[in-house]
Amino acid sequence: FKKMYQNDTKASWNWCAFLFGGAWFLYRKLYKCFILVYLISAVVGAALGAGIGLIAGMSGLGMGQVMFFSVIAGIALVLAVMIIVGLFSNHWYSKKIDKLVAMGEDAETEEERERIYKKGGVNIPLLVVYIVLALVASVPTMFL
Repeated sequence: FKKMYQNDTKASWNWCAFLFGGAWFLYRKLYKCFILVYLISAVVGAALGAGIGLIAGMSGLGMGQVMFFSVIAGIALVLAVMIIVGLFSNHWYSKKIDKLVAMGEDAETEEERERIYKKGGVNIPLLVVYIVLALVASVPTMFL
């Protein structure tokens, strides 16, 4: 964070966020980022799929070619999201922490300050639920 502040940049690198995106957001209590990244990914993915389907239908591509382009586009989308998350997650996290610290300093009572500070930190139970759900969701694809 120090380098980010010194260089006045929003971009830095976070390997954990790059590799574990959604899980990292939930662990760090960045719920809005989690929802936003996944909504944008879903919309872009759906538009990409529709575009590939439209182009395939108009060009007469075979099913194998359509599948190939779909897989390549999907990989490119996932990689782009991972890179964006890896580059900007430290900025998003520092904004949240800076806001919470300022709110905590302005709090009038100790109870209010404690309530604010509990919004920071990590959420291990939600991370475990996310991992379990991801594993359960991936089981059917293991047998295809």
